[in-house]
Amino acid sequence: MARQTCQCLTKFCWNIESHPICNNEDGNLITLHYASHICHQWHNDLKNNSGDIFNISLINETLMNTIAFKINSSIQSKVI
Repeated sequence: MARQTCQCLTKFCWNIESHPICNNEDGNLITLHYASHICHQWHNDLKNNSGDIFNISLINETLMNTIAFKINSSIQSKVI
């Protein structure tokens, strides 16, 4: 289990760093918020020991796009 967890975390980091959204102007901010949200959720699942832990290495594109929209909206509202 420890080896599989390590591989998932490695893939997670790689997938975050190489995600196409990183090419956006605020891509680093978006991926930072995404990683924070997902890691928090993943650790909570581990602590709860429910046996139904999701694969952290798989990027949830819907969540990534939702976070991107919120961040971009927030930045635009401060500019206007």
